[in-house]
Amino acid sequence: MYCPDGYHLHHWSYRFEHWRDVFAIPPKMHARLHGTLVYDPAAMCFRVRRADGLPGALLDTKPKHRAHLERVLNVPANDGPPDAFAAHRGAPRA
Repeated sequence: MYCPDGYHLHHWSYRFEHWRDVFAIPPKMHARLHGTLVYDPAAMCFRVRRADGLPGALLDTKPKHRAHLERVLNVPANDGPPDAFAAHRGAPRA
């Protein structure tokens, strides 16, 4: 799967049918996002990490994961061409 320079591909789900369904986000934002998530192996997707560190709400759909990503990173999620995300953040388009 292609990943442009300066981005990480974030999987919202590790189910087989979703393996190519990703968000392209910069590495620092990817790390910040994972700090707010707990992987749920039974569901093969993430849960929100509660303030006490325990797993919270299940993010078992792409819209739920997108809403969490946008809330945490305070930017619109990009699952389209990565240059659209960069342009939103003020970076020049390639």
